Amino acid sequence: MTKSNLFEFALNNLNAELVYVKFKQPTNFNPNHYPALKKMGKWTGNKSQTVVILRTKKLDEYKEDILVNTLEKEKFHKTDYTIKAFPMGGLGVPNF
Repeated sequence: MTKSNLFEFALNNLNAELVYVKFKQPTNFNPNHYPALKKMGKWTGNKSQTVVILRTKKLDEYKEDILVNTLEKEKFHKTDYTIKAFPMGGLGVPNF
């Protein structure tokens, strides 16, 4: 990766956020089926269906209240999942 590519990558991810939703049990919940969630960014999941991950392009794209309300409408209780959000810090890696 050249310096200009690295700089462009950093600028593109400067305000990105990674949101990690871990379910206690496997689920068939797919955020891509909900327009309000899909609008937030790119969602991916794992094969065991216990984790979904959102990657936003901007910090203000993720709205936790919308995610929580959608989960509640789908009959998930707050004890059924954990949500963690990490600002990406411009290099595509979470700031811990």
